[in-house]
Amino acid sequence: MRIRRGIRKKVKRVFSAISAIGSYCPYTLLFKKAVRLLRGGPIIDKTKLNDRERDLLFRIKMGQGIALVGFICPTFWIPLFSGVRGEALYFNAGHSGLVILVGFGFVLKYRIDLEKERSKKNVNNV
Repeated sequence: MRIRRGIRKKVKRVFSAISAIGSYCPYTLLFKKAVRLLRGGPIIDKTKLNDRERDLLFRIKMGQGIALVGFICPTFWIPLFSGVRGEALYFNAGHSGLVILVGFGFVLKYRIDLEKERSKKNVNNV
């Protein structure tokens, strides 16, 4: 019984990690917004955000999209699955890794800027 519980927890973690990665996919975000719109709910509560916060959130999502493009980049996966070895594969892996790092760099920079903006907003409201 204990082994099964441990396996279940590990499987659950794997599925939650895959779900978390998939939630950054632009198509998933678009689908979720379309479902919310069809249900009659708000797409996003824009009354609580100022223009700077909206811009920073957009840039964070852009960075997530860039990182996702680097992760699913066909210039790496096609050669990998077709059996290419050596320097060509390393070059493609380096290129994809660089794109992922650029995307994460965008996310990190604008996430820090967003936190600074929100802390200013909280200080001004107190």
